[in-house]
Amino acid sequence: EALSEDRKVRAEELARELESLVDSIERLIEQAEVVRDEVATVGDGADAESAADRERSALGAGKLSQNTRGVATDARAMGREAARVARTLDGAAVGLGKIAGNLRAERFDRDDTALAVDGVMQALEEALAQAEEAQDRAEERAEEEQREELLVKYRDFLERQAGLRGSVVKIVPEDGKALGRRELIESRRLGTVQEELRKAIADLRGQDEFVQSSDALVDFHDAIDSALVDAKEGLSGGKPADAMPHEDEAVELLSAIVGALDEANAPKDEDPFGEENADGGQQGGGGQQGGAGGMPPDAEIKLLRAMQEALARKTRAFGERAESIDAAARAQEVAELAAR
Repeated sequence: EALSEDRKVRAEELARELESLVDSIERLIEQAEVVRDEVATVGDGADAESAADRERSALGAGKLSQNTRGVATDARAMGREAARVARTLDGAAVGLGKIAGNLRAERFDRDDTALAVDGVMQALEEALAQAEEAQDRAEERAEEEQREELLVKYRDFLERQAGLRGSVVKIVPEDGKALGRRELIESRRLGTVQEELRKAIADLRGQDEFVQSSDALVDFHDAIDSALVDAKEGLSGGKPADAMPHEDEAVELLSAIVGALDEANAPKDEDPFGEENADGGQQGGGGQQGGAGGMPPDAEIKLLRAMQEALARKTRAFGERAESIDAAARAQEVAELAAR
């Protein structure tokens, strides 16, 4: 668990570092555009005014070259995730140095300098694209770590709920017989345990921004909470048989969440930062795009389908026993189904 937390923290830190790197490169591009415009307007004569203009532009290009090397150093410190970006920035810095040298040359070669400027602008734009790609991948990695952390918590909830359901099954009387004193005490105890678990699941929803930002997870939490409230009511009232459908529903819903998160975290890319083809100048493809709240679209759809299936089963079950319950309870259940 501590190792998982370390990975999560590192993934979040890397995403923030790459976001900062993107901002830095965007500033370099703005400064390079100033150098480009200055180079385009400087005179190429031997007079003092033209020489002074070229020197000012050379100073600007030289300073920008140093700044670019500094950003490249920062990128290199981020590890392999930004290695391509660092190499591309190194190339841009060399190009800026060439521009500065051309501007200070005894004979100013405007055409060669213009080509160097174009090369620098192209390199910086390429570095920006590479940094944005790495940032997207890092954000996806951070979301994967968040999902993995959630998966551990939901698995724990599922195991606890499945275990509790198993305990309830043991005290359900056969043929509708009344509960014995021992079973009644156990039913009420299980009602207390059920409420504790319900609160733990509700706390996760209330405290976790990842859960709150996923419409599908929020809907599932609403359904789970409703099922566990009803289950607790049946157990505390000494009616474990009445609690069983709600116990089953809670297990089913938690299982669906675990399945969706497990599938969402399945390995998809063995070279997440595209380093295998880096020397060939190829850019790796982007990571899987997240859905609502970082949940991939496929996982969201999987959850929504599971919710529809659970609702369909609950509706069929209600239809089978509708005639056996009183009108008030029937109307309330119809309203609850309609709300879902």
